Amino acid sequence: MSQVQVHKGTGEHDSVRIGLEPQDTLDGVRRRLEAEGFIGADQPAVKYRFINMRQLDFSADAKVVIDRSLEPQLPAMAVLGQGGQLILSNTAGKRPDLVGVGTDWFFDRFVAVRVSLNAQDASARRRNQEIGAFQPMMLTNVVPTNNTPGFWNNVCVCVENSVVEFEVRSWGAMGFEVQLSDELTGPFWQMWARFGEGDKNRYATMLARHFGADKTIQVSGADSMNIVDGSEVVRFQKITVRTRRVTAYTLGGKKYESHSLPQAPGAPRVSRASVALGAASASAGHDVRRALANARNPGDTTAVPGDAIKPGGITKGPDSDAPLGGGRVDGWEIDDWTQALGEIVIYFFVFKSLEAARKVIDGYNAPSPDAWR
Repeated sequence: MSQVQVHKGTGEHDSVRIGLEPQDTLDGVRRRLEAEGFIGADQPAVKYRFINMRQLDFSADAKVVIDRSLEPQLPAMAVLGQGGQLILSNTAGKRPDLVGVGTDWFFDRFVAVRVSLNAQDASARRRNQEIGAFQPMMLTNVVPTNNTPGFWNNVCVCVENSVVEFEVRSWGAMGFEVQLSDELTGPFWQMWARFGEGDKNRYATMLARHFGADKTIQVSGADSMNIVDGSEVVRFQKITVRTRRVTAYTLGGKKYESHSLPQAPGAPRVSRASVALGAASASAGHDVRRALANARNPGDTTAVPGDAIKPGGITKGPDSDAPLGGGRVDGWEIDDWTQALGEIVIYFFVFKSLEAARKVIDGYNAPSPDAWR
Protein backbone atom coordinates (compact mmCIF):
# COMPACT_ATOMS: atom_id res chain seq x y z
CA MET A 1 0.00 0.00 0.00
CA SER A 2 1.26 3.45 -0.95
CA GLN A 3 0.82 6.54 1.22
CA VAL A 4 -0.69 9.45 -0.71
CA GLN A 5 -1.23 13.07 0.31
CA VAL A 6 -4.61 14.46 -0.74
CA HIS A 7 -4.96 18.25 -1.13
CA LYS A 8 -8.08 20.36 -1.59
CA GLY A 9 -6.63 23.82 -0.82
CA THR A 10 -4.03 25.57 1.33
CA GLY A 11 -6.09 25.96 4.50
CA GLU A 12 -5.13 24.44 7.84
CA HIS A 13 -7.25 21.31 7.34
CA ASP A 14 -7.06 21.06 3.57
CA SER A 15 -4.67 18.11 3.39
CA VAL A 16 -4.94 14.50 4.54
CA ARG A 17 -2.82 11.37 4.10
CA ILE A 18 -4.40 8.08 2.99
CA GLY A 19 -3.27 4.62 2.01
CA LEU A 20 -3.80 3.64 -1.63
CA GLU A 21 -3.77 0.28 -3.38
CA PRO A 22 -3.19 -0.06 -7.14
CA GLN A 23 -6.78 -1.22 -7.69
CA ASP A 24 -8.41 1.67 -5.78
CA THR A 25 -10.61 3.77 -8.03
CA LEU A 26 -11.32 7.48 -7.70
CA ASP A 27 -14.91 6.65 -6.84
CA GLY A 28 -13.75 4.52 -3.91
CA VAL A 29 -11.34 7.22 -2.75
CA ARG A 30 -14.15 9.77 -2.85
CA ARG A 31 -16.34 7.57 -0.62
CA ARG A 32 -13.49 7.20 1.89
CA LEU A 33 -12.84 10.95 1.97
CA GLU A 34 -16.53 11.65 2.50
CA ALA A 35 -16.74 9.06 5.28
CA GLU A 36 -13.77 10.69 7.02
CA GLY A 37 -15.36 14.13 6.69
CA PHE A 38 -12.58 15.53 4.51
CA ILE A 39 -15.06 16.42 1.77
CA GLY A 40 -18.84 16.41 1.65
CA ALA A 41 -21.53 15.70 -0.90
CA ASP A 42 -21.95 18.21 -3.72
CA GLN A 43 -23.48 21.54 -2.78
CA PRO A 44 -24.27 24.57 -4.98
CA ALA A 45 -21.05 26.33 -3.92
CA VAL A 46 -18.87 23.28 -3.20
CA LYS A 47 -18.24 20.55 -5.75
CA TYR A 48 -14.93 18.76 -5.40
CA ARG A 49 -13.49 17.06 -8.46
CA PHE A 50 -10.18 15.29 -8.99
CA ILE A 51 -7.53 16.93 -11.18
CA ASN A 52 -5.64 14.80 -13.68
CA MET A 53 -2.04 15.54 -12.73
CA ARG A 54 -0.91 13.43 -15.70
CA GLN A 55 -2.75 15.68 -18.13
CA LEU A 56 -1.27 15.72 -21.63
CA ASP A 57 -3.74 17.87 -23.55
CA PHE A 58 -3.61 21.57 -22.65
CA SER A 59 -5.52 23.02 -25.57
CA ALA A 60 -8.14 25.70 -24.95
CA ASP A 61 -10.77 22.94 -24.80
CA ALA A 62 -8.77 20.69 -22.50
CA LYS A 63 -10.55 19.02 -19.57
CA VAL A 64 -8.13 18.95 -16.66
CA VAL A 65 -10.93 18.07 -14.24
CA ILE A 66 -12.09 14.46 -14.19
CA ASP A 67 -15.83 14.02 -14.66
CA ARG A 68 -17.54 12.10 -11.87
CA SER A 69 -18.96 9.61 -14.35
CA LEU A 70 -15.40 8.41 -15.03
CA GLU A 71 -14.39 7.95 -11.40
CA PRO A 72 -15.57 4.30 -11.07
CA GLN A 73 -13.33 3.28 -13.98
CA LEU A 74 -10.19 5.31 -13.20
CA PRO A 75 -7.50 4.02 -10.82
CA ALA A 76 -6.46 6.80 -8.46
CA MET A 77 -2.82 5.91 -9.10
CA ALA A 78 -3.24 6.98 -12.73
CA VAL A 79 -3.84 10.64 -11.94
CA LEU A 80 -1.30 11.26 -9.15
CA GLY A 81 1.23 14.06 -9.34
CA GLN A 82 4.94 13.26 -9.68
CA GLY A 83 5.32 13.45 -5.91
CA GLY A 84 2.45 11.00 -5.37
CA GLN A 85 -0.15 13.63 -4.49
CA LEU A 86 -3.87 13.54 -5.28
CA ILE A 87 -5.43 16.94 -5.99
CA LEU A 88 -9.07 17.98 -5.55
CA SER A 89 -10.51 21.22 -6.90
CA ASN A 90 -13.72 22.95 -5.87
CA THR A 91 -15.10 23.51 -9.37
CA ALA A 92 -18.02 25.55 -7.97
CA GLY A 93 -15.71 27.91 -6.07
CA LYS A 94 -15.45 31.61 -6.76
CA ARG A 95 -11.75 31.50 -7.61
CA PRO A 96 -10.62 28.78 -10.01
CA ASP A 97 -7.58 26.67 -9.46
CA LEU A 98 -5.08 26.97 -12.31
CA VAL A 99 -3.55 23.94 -13.99
CA GLY A 100 -0.83 24.15 -16.62
CA VAL A 101 2.59 22.99 -17.73
CA GLY A 102 5.64 24.04 -15.74
CA THR A 103 8.21 25.77 -17.94
CA ASP A 104 11.49 27.69 -17.76
CA TRP A 105 10.74 29.86 -20.81
CA PHE A 106 7.78 31.44 -22.56
CA PHE A 107 7.90 31.40 -26.37
CA ASP A 108 6.32 33.01 -29.39
CA ARG A 109 7.78 32.67 -32.87
CA PHE A 110 11.33 34.12 -32.69
CA VAL A 111 11.21 35.35 -29.08
CA ALA A 112 11.75 33.67 -25.69
CA VAL A 113 11.27 35.22 -22.24
CA ARG A 114 12.20 34.08 -18.75
CA VAL A 115 11.21 35.78 -15.48
CA SER A 116 13.66 35.42 -12.59
CA LEU A 117 14.52 37.11 -9.32
CA ASN A 118 16.67 40.19 -9.88
CA ALA A 119 20.29 39.15 -9.37
CA GLN A 120 21.83 42.41 -10.60
CA ASP A 121 20.84 44.98 -7.95
CA ALA A 122 22.00 44.80 -4.34
CA SER A 123 18.76 46.47 -3.25
CA ALA A 124 16.75 43.84 -5.11
CA ARG A 125 18.68 40.99 -3.53
CA ARG A 126 18.09 42.48 -0.08
CA ARG A 127 14.36 42.92 -0.71
CA ASN A 128 13.96 39.38 -2.03
CA GLN A 129 15.85 37.98 0.95
CA GLU A 130 13.73 39.98 3.40
CA ILE A 131 10.45 38.66 2.03
CA GLY A 132 11.66 35.09 1.50
CA ALA A 133 11.12 35.27 -2.25
CA PHE A 134 11.85 32.27 -4.45
CA GLN A 135 12.20 32.02 -8.20
CA PRO A 136 8.85 32.74 -9.91
CA MET A 137 6.70 29.81 -10.97
CA MET A 138 6.19 29.87 -14.74
CA LEU A 139 3.30 27.95 -16.29
CA THR A 140 2.16 27.77 -19.88
CA ASN A 141 -1.09 26.54 -21.47
CA VAL A 142 -2.94 27.31 -18.25
CA VAL A 143 -6.62 26.39 -17.89
CA PRO A 144 -8.99 27.06 -14.95
CA THR A 145 -10.74 24.21 -13.15
CA ASN A 146 -14.16 25.85 -13.13
CA ASN A 147 -16.31 27.49 -15.78
CA THR A 148 -14.48 30.83 -15.59
CA PRO A 149 -14.15 32.07 -19.18
CA GLY A 150 -10.62 32.44 -20.41
CA PHE A 151 -7.44 30.61 -21.23
CA TRP A 152 -4.16 31.96 -19.86
CA ASN A 153 -1.46 30.94 -22.28
CA ASN A 154 1.33 32.06 -19.92
CA VAL A 155 1.13 32.62 -16.16
CA CYS A 156 3.83 33.74 -13.72
CA VAL A 157 3.28 33.42 -9.94
CA CYS A 158 5.56 35.20 -7.46
CA VAL A 159 5.85 35.90 -3.78
CA GLU A 160 4.27 39.35 -3.39
CA ASN A 161 6.77 42.24 -3.75
CA SER A 162 9.39 40.06 -5.42
CA VAL A 163 11.86 42.12 -7.44
CA VAL A 164 12.33 40.45 -10.81
CA GLU A 165 14.15 40.72 -14.09
CA PHE A 166 13.15 39.65 -17.59
CA GLU A 167 15.60 37.78 -19.78
CA VAL A 168 14.60 38.28 -23.40
CA ARG A 169 16.13 36.29 -26.24
CA SER A 170 15.23 37.24 -29.77
CA TRP A 171 16.21 36.85 -33.37
CA GLY A 172 17.29 40.06 -35.06
CA ALA A 173 18.86 41.46 -38.23
CA MET A 174 21.26 44.18 -37.02
CA GLY A 175 19.61 43.89 -33.63
CA PHE A 176 16.15 44.15 -32.16
CA GLU A 177 14.04 46.50 -30.07
CA VAL A 178 12.29 45.04 -27.05
CA GLN A 179 9.29 46.52 -25.27
CA LEU A 180 7.60 45.49 -22.02
CA SER A 181 4.22 46.96 -21.17
CA ASP A 182 1.02 46.46 -19.21
CA GLU A 183 -2.38 47.46 -20.52
CA LEU A 184 -3.08 49.79 -17.61
CA THR A 185 -0.11 52.16 -17.76
CA GLY A 186 1.60 51.31 -21.04
CA PRO A 187 5.31 50.54 -21.68
CA PHE A 188 7.58 50.36 -18.63
CA TRP A 189 10.67 49.28 -20.54
CA GLN A 190 11.88 49.88 -24.09
CA MET A 191 15.41 49.41 -25.39
CA TRP A 192 17.47 48.44 -28.41
CA ALA A 193 19.86 45.51 -28.57
CA ARG A 194 22.43 45.89 -31.33
CA PHE A 195 24.58 43.28 -33.02
CA GLY A 196 28.14 43.81 -34.16
CA GLU A 197 29.68 42.68 -37.42
CA GLY A 198 29.86 38.90 -37.57
CA ASP A 199 27.38 38.39 -34.73
CA LYS A 200 24.77 35.70 -35.15
CA ASN A 201 21.13 36.74 -35.53
CA ARG A 202 20.12 36.16 -31.93
CA TYR A 203 20.89 37.88 -28.69
CA ALA A 204 19.91 37.89 -25.03
CA THR A 205 19.24 40.99 -22.97
CA MET A 206 18.37 41.30 -19.29
CA LEU A 207 15.74 43.87 -18.29
CA ALA A 208 15.82 44.72 -14.60
CA ARG A 209 14.70 48.34 -14.27
CA HIS A 210 11.97 50.73 -15.38
CA PHE A 211 12.52 52.75 -18.53
CA GLY A 212 13.50 56.33 -17.65
CA ALA A 213 13.61 55.67 -13.89
CA ASP A 214 16.27 54.29 -11.59
CA LYS A 215 13.80 51.82 -10.11
CA THR A 216 13.76 48.05 -10.15
CA ILE A 217 10.83 45.95 -11.39
CA GLN A 218 8.61 44.66 -8.58
CA VAL A 219 5.58 42.37 -8.67
CA SER A 220 2.82 43.61 -6.35
CA GLY A 221 -0.75 42.53 -5.69
CA ALA A 222 -3.46 44.51 -7.46
CA ASP A 223 -5.28 45.03 -4.15
CA SER A 224 -2.09 46.42 -2.59
CA MET A 225 -2.07 49.05 -5.33
CA ASN A 226 -5.76 49.86 -4.74
CA ILE A 227 -6.71 48.40 -8.11
CA VAL A 228 -10.05 46.72 -7.50
CA ASP A 229 -12.13 47.20 -10.66
CA GLY A 230 -12.30 43.88 -12.50
CA SER A 231 -11.31 45.15 -15.93
CA GLU A 232 -8.50 47.29 -14.51
CA VAL A 233 -7.17 44.31 -12.54
CA VAL A 234 -6.88 42.25 -15.73
CA ARG A 235 -5.17 45.13 -17.55
CA PHE A 236 -2.76 45.49 -14.62
CA GLN A 237 -1.75 41.84 -14.52
CA LYS A 238 -1.43 41.41 -18.31
CA ILE A 239 2.19 42.05 -19.34
CA THR A 240 3.21 41.98 -23.00
CA VAL A 241 6.79 41.40 -24.16
CA ARG A 242 7.49 41.97 -27.84
CA THR A 243 10.44 42.58 -30.15
CA ARG A 244 10.92 43.96 -33.64
CA ARG A 245 13.79 43.94 -36.08
CA VAL A 246 16.56 46.57 -36.14
CA THR A 247 17.96 46.83 -39.66
CA ALA A 248 20.55 49.59 -39.20
CA TYR A 249 22.25 51.92 -36.72
CA THR A 250 25.26 54.26 -36.62
CA LEU A 251 28.03 53.99 -34.02
CA GLY A 252 31.24 56.02 -34.02
CA GLY A 253 30.42 57.44 -37.41
CA LYS A 254 30.07 54.00 -38.96
CA LYS A 255 26.78 52.58 -40.20
CA TYR A 256 25.96 48.95 -39.49
CA GLU A 257 23.24 47.49 -41.66
CA SER A 258 21.49 44.19 -42.33
CA HIS A 259 18.11 43.45 -43.89
CA SER A 260 18.15 39.70 -43.31
CA LEU A 261 14.85 38.03 -42.46
CA PRO A 262 14.03 35.13 -40.17
CA GLN A 263 13.40 31.90 -42.00
CA ALA A 264 9.79 31.54 -43.10
CA PRO A 265 7.41 29.26 -41.19
CA GLY A 266 7.63 25.74 -42.49
CA ALA A 267 11.38 25.95 -43.11
CA PRO A 268 14.04 25.21 -40.49
CA ARG A 269 14.11 28.30 -38.31
CA VAL A 270 15.15 29.53 -34.90
CA SER A 271 13.87 26.77 -32.65
CA ARG A 272 12.88 27.05 -29.02
CA ALA A 273 16.13 25.39 -28.10
CA SER A 274 18.27 27.69 -30.23
CA VAL A 275 16.46 30.85 -29.13
CA ALA A 276 17.37 29.91 -25.58
CA LEU A 277 20.83 28.74 -26.62
CA GLY A 278 23.28 29.03 -23.78
CA ALA A 279 20.59 29.53 -21.15
CA ALA A 280 21.66 26.56 -19.09
CA SER A 281 25.31 27.55 -18.95
CA ALA A 282 24.66 31.29 -18.62
CA SER A 283 22.25 30.96 -15.73
CA ALA A 284 22.70 27.54 -14.19
CA GLY A 285 22.01 28.96 -10.75
CA HIS A 286 18.64 30.23 -11.92
CA ASP A 287 17.79 26.79 -13.32
CA VAL A 288 18.53 24.99 -10.07
CA ARG A 289 16.56 27.47 -7.98
CA ARG A 290 13.65 27.45 -10.42
CA ALA A 291 13.56 23.65 -10.32
CA LEU A 292 13.11 23.97 -6.58
CA ALA A 293 10.55 26.76 -6.96
CA ASN A 294 8.50 24.91 -9.56
CA ALA A 295 9.12 21.80 -7.46
CA ARG A 296 8.77 19.83 -10.68
CA ASN A 297 10.53 19.26 -13.95
CA PRO A 298 9.63 21.61 -16.81
CA GLY A 299 6.89 19.93 -18.81
CA ASP A 300 5.13 18.45 -15.77
CA THR A 301 1.53 19.25 -14.96
CA THR A 302 1.44 21.94 -12.27
CA ALA A 303 -1.53 23.02 -10.14
CA VAL A 304 -1.94 26.32 -8.30
CA PRO A 305 -4.98 26.54 -5.97
CA GLY A 306 -7.10 29.65 -6.42
CA ASP A 307 -7.32 30.26 -2.68
CA ALA A 308 -3.54 30.74 -2.53
CA ILE A 309 -3.12 33.49 -5.13
CA LYS A 310 -4.42 36.89 -6.19
CA PRO A 311 -3.85 39.04 -9.30
CA GLY A 312 -0.53 40.85 -9.44
CA GLY A 313 1.31 43.19 -11.75
CA ILE A 314 4.42 45.26 -12.34
CA THR A 315 5.23 48.23 -10.08
CA LYS A 316 8.36 50.20 -9.18
CA GLY A 317 10.61 48.55 -6.63
CA PRO A 318 13.74 49.68 -4.77
CA ASP A 319 16.32 51.91 -6.43
CA SER A 320 18.29 50.27 -9.20
CA ASP A 321 22.04 50.53 -9.60
CA ALA A 322 22.18 48.19 -12.61
CA PRO A 323 24.29 49.76 -15.37
CA LEU A 324 22.77 50.70 -18.70
CA GLY A 325 24.47 50.08 -22.03
CA GLY A 326 27.05 52.68 -22.97
CA GLY A 327 28.03 54.37 -26.21
CA ARG A 328 25.95 56.78 -28.25
CA VAL A 329 24.09 55.03 -31.03
CA ASP A 330 22.22 56.97 -33.72
CA GLY A 331 20.31 56.36 -36.90
CA TRP A 332 18.22 53.47 -35.70
CA GLU A 333 16.20 51.89 -38.51
CA ILE A 334 13.48 49.67 -37.13
CA ASP A 335 10.52 47.69 -38.44
CA ASP A 336 6.97 48.70 -37.61
CA TRP A 337 5.35 46.88 -34.68
CA THR A 338 2.98 45.21 -37.16
CA GLN A 339 6.07 43.20 -38.14
CA ALA A 340 6.90 42.11 -34.59
CA LEU A 341 9.19 39.09 -34.30
CA GLY A 342 7.08 37.76 -31.45
CA GLU A 343 4.64 38.90 -28.80
CA ILE A 344 4.40 37.09 -25.47
CA VAL A 345 1.53 37.84 -23.07
CA ILE A 346 2.08 36.90 -19.42
CA TYR A 347 -0.55 37.10 -16.66
CA PHE A 348 0.95 37.76 -13.22
CA PHE A 349 -0.34 36.48 -9.89
CA VAL A 350 1.14 36.71 -6.40
CA PHE A 351 0.78 34.37 -3.46
CA LYS A 352 -1.45 35.67 -0.68
CA SER A 353 1.11 34.63 1.91
CA LEU A 354 4.49 32.94 2.17
CA GLU A 355 2.81 30.05 3.99
CA ALA A 356 0.44 29.52 1.06
CA ALA A 357 3.38 29.65 -1.33
CA ARG A 358 5.22 26.95 0.58
CA LYS A 359 2.16 24.71 0.61
CA VAL A 360 1.78 25.06 -3.14
CA ILE A 361 5.44 24.23 -3.72
CA ASP A 362 6.02 21.57 -1.07
CA GLY A 363 2.55 20.01 -1.17
CA TYR A 364 0.60 20.53 -4.37
CA ASN A 365 3.63 20.29 -6.59
CA ALA A 366 6.11 18.29 -4.59
CA PRO A 367 8.67 16.56 -6.83
CA SER A 368 9.06 12.85 -7.26
CA PRO A 369 11.03 11.30 -4.39
CA ASP A 370 13.37 9.96 -7.09
CA ALA A 371 14.10 13.44 -8.47
CA TRP A 372 17.47 13.81 -6.73
CA ARG A 373 18.67 10.20 -6.88
